[in-house]
Amino acid sequence: MKAGIIIGHLNDKGNEGSILRTGEALGINNVFVLGELSNSIYKASKGAERHVNYFNFKEPDELLNHLLKNNQSLVCIENVNNAIDISEIENYPKNPVFITGNERLGVPKELLKGAKLCVKLTQGMGYMKCMNTSHAMAIVLYDFFQKQMDIRNKQWANTSSR
Repeated sequence: MKAGIIIGHLNDKGNEGSILRTGEALGINNVFVLGELSNSIYKASKGAERHVNYFNFKEPDELLNHLLKNNQSLVCIENVNNAIDISEIENYPKNPVFITGNERLGVPKELLKGAKLCVKLTQGMGYMKCMNTSHAMAIVLYDFFQKQMDIRNKQWANTSSR
């Protein structure tokens, strides 16, 4: 599986470092950088940056064309009208590349238009109606990998019972 994450577009470079670290810990080794990558992400990534492959893009359209050409599916983590609640997702698209919204501006509109799936995290138990962008990414990445493990376990059980 060629899963990936997109960073470079966030205001808080500590969030980008945290996303990079979480992604690498869950086995993601393709990192798509949209814009400039700041040296300040390295403190939060704790060395994870040395274990991933980087692909750099200046513009969202350039990144989207690359994903389409390589049969990768953009998955946006954004609370938009067509988003599906994470609890309702049975399977993620093949070869997903995950992006979470910029702290102020959200996911770039060009990328939202090209998304195969938009995921929302329903909130409302507390006063705050939004969460930290790196935390949102961590929740969705964990859900993705948990569902991948469930699929593998079912496949293994089916082949071992023959």
